[in-house]
Parts: sequence; C-alpha cells; structure tokens
Amino acid sequence: MCIISIKKRGVKFQTSETIATMCENNPDGFSMVYQVGNCKPVIFKTLNKDKFLKQYNFITSMYDANNVSMFIHARIKTHGTKRIENCHGWKADGLIFAHNGILP
Repeated sequence: MCIISIKKRGVKFQTSETIATMCENNPDGFSMVYQVGNCKPVIFKTLNKDKFLKQYNFITSMYDANNVSMFIHARIKTHGTKRIENCHGWKADGLIFAHNGILP
C-alpha cells in the first residue's frame, strides 16, 4: 500500500532520512504537493528517488516550516503501471488529492 505523509503549516518538516525510508519502501513513484503561504500549490512528481529527495531537501532548506503545508506520496505499484501519471497529487474539482486504494 502507498505511503502518504501530511505536514501542516507550523509543524516541522520530516527528516530527510524519514522521507528516504518512505521512498525506499515504496519505490514506484514519488510526489510532493506543497503550498508556501497563500501561493498556488505546487505539484512535483518523479519516478526517480534521488531527484525526489533532492527536491525535498531543496524545499526544506528554502522555506520556513511554519509557512509550508505539504503532502508526500510514495507509491508501490499494486495496480496499473509504473509511470508518472499514476503518481498521486491529482487535481479534480478544485482539489488536489491523494488516496490509498483503488479508484475506478
């Protein structure tokens, strides 16, 4: 099953080691949706663990955790194929969401 981590504003960032463990245990795609202050949310997706961890470390070094909300999704392929389109962080009806399980 996929791993989803949610970080609210005002809560410290998870350690890079924790995020790396998520990615190592669920290696089939990675996404991060983050919002700094009232800016538009950013969706970052990749199939490359090292690229994902580099982006995460960049975000945590550039922004104050008190001003950032985010969720991280580490995918394990249970259905579908291993491709970027299956990494969570989707937009629908004005929402950006991730889920655990199967959606038709």
